[in-house]
Amino acid sequence: MSLSQIKHWLPKAGHPFWKVLAFSSVIFLLLLTLGPSLVKGGSIKHLDKVFHFIAFAGVTYVLLAAYSKIKTLYVILTLSLLGAAIEIAQYYIPGRSFSLLDLVADVLGVIAAVYLFQKIHPDTE
Repeated sequence: MSLSQIKHWLPKAGHPFWKVLAFSSVIFLLLLTLGPSLVKGGSIKHLDKVFHFIAFAGVTYVLLAAYSKIKTLYVILTLSLLGAAIEIAQYYIPGRSFSLLDLVADVLGVIAAVYLFQKIHPDTE
């Protein structure tokens, strides 16, 4: 499926669907990252970094789609700071810990989603 086909399948940026999804995805992200860990030392090393990347990429994409008029730089900075705040908070949560690599995965997910969003929606900022 090409990017142009994906664009026609998705609701337009700014559609209320994206706003509901954005709110839900941020809440879901906070619940997953600030609650007890669901990943218990699995067999694949650093698999949690993949989860961080995907989660932050997903939240970034839906926020950009929901609020297409917002400056992309604000989204990058805000979600990068959110990732840092989550990692700091995890330091104080039993069973969780601060991880610089998790933060790197968060930021890379944000940047990847911005790139993808701009490819699919070149008419937005």
